[in-house]
Amino acid sequence: MTGMLDTETGVMTWRVTVARVTGVPTVAFHGPATKRENAGVALAIPPLELMEDRNAYDLSGRSTLNAAQIADLMAERWYVLAVTSAHPEGETRGQIVRANPGVHGG
Repeated sequence: MTGMLDTETGVMTWRVTVARVTGVPTVAFHGPATKRENAGVALAIPPLELMEDRNAYDLSGRSTLNAAQIADLMAERWYVLAVTSAHPEGETRGQIVRANPGVHGG
């Protein structure tokens, strides 16, 4: 998952890609939770599209978050969870962490 959050407007643009799973994934943002905790769905994601040339599922989108969601996301208390029929509790999970954008290479 990659994304960008405008903290003034609450608009988050995101892209989720899931590959090498046992079946068609259902994916959602979950939180608030640390990487050692579980939480309910904080933000649903529409069904991902199969990118046959890459053998991966992918979707880009845009969501507007409220103040509490922004605070939890900025505190790294959200994760992305992909579930499949073979793994209904979750097949793959990624905790969302902040990255500081900048210019690379000097």
